[in-house]
This record gives sequence, structure tokens and C-alpha cells, in this order.
Amino acid sequence: MKKPENFIPKEKMVALLVDMKIANKTKTIKTINLKKDLNYMSYIFEKYKIDSVQFKENNAYYVNHIVEYEDIYKEVQRRIKDSLAKYEKIVKTTDSIAREKRKLNKGLKKVQKELEIRPELMADEQTVKKQVSPRKSSNK
Repeated sequence: MKKPENFIPKEKMVALLVDMKIANKTKTIKTINLKKDLNYMSYIFEKYKIDSVQFKENNAYYVNHIVEYEDIYKEVQRRIKDSLAKYEKIVKTTDSIAREKRKLNKGLKKVQKELEIRPELMADEQTVKKQVSPRKSSNK
């Protein structure tokens, strides 16, 4: 089989397939607007400036060139695995930050309760300045 007229190079095909795999997995996930089963393929085709016919022709070409197709799919799997690892790292970091923030807030509440901070006992800024400023000597 010869190359299609609008041939998609290997690297672009890898990126395209990665996006398509992710889009296929998101079909059952609800959006912020509680919509699901959105067809993201049209967005992907638009992103790569191709149409479904061009994809099918190129996919058929690569299927007939199995060594290249295997290379493409290995790279797709590697990129998805790397993306998942990055996502998991972000989630882990976000979770640990949230956990530390909760600990800090809990600690601050304990300190606040132990000190029983009451506004009427707190000195205002002017009073503190008067008490701290040096007194002028009247003997000259």
C-alpha cells in the first residue's frame, strides 16, 4: 500500500493517537456542566487539522506497515504511561500540601484556643509605639 495523499508523519500520528486514546477514556466522565458522552474526536481532528477520512486512510497505511505501527503504539503507550505518572505525582503533591495545610490550620486553632486571644486584651499599635519610644531628657 502506498502512502496516502495527505500523509500523517509518525510523530504526528503518535500525538494524534495519544489524544484519541485519552478522549475515548473520557466518554463516561461528566464535565463541570454534568454532561458526558461528548464527542471529543471532532476537537482532535480540528487540533491536528485533519478529518476522519484522512485519519482512516493513514491508519490503514500504518496497519499495512506493521513494524512502523508497532513503533507508533509503543510510543503511544510510553507517552500515556509518562502522562499518568506526571498526573499521579501532581495529585500526590496536591494531597500532601492539603494534608499539611489541614495540620497547620489545626495547630493554629489549638494555639489560638490555648492563648484565648481576646481583642480587648490586645494593645493597639499606638500604645505599643508610645511605650517603646525613648523619652527625651529634660536636663540640659
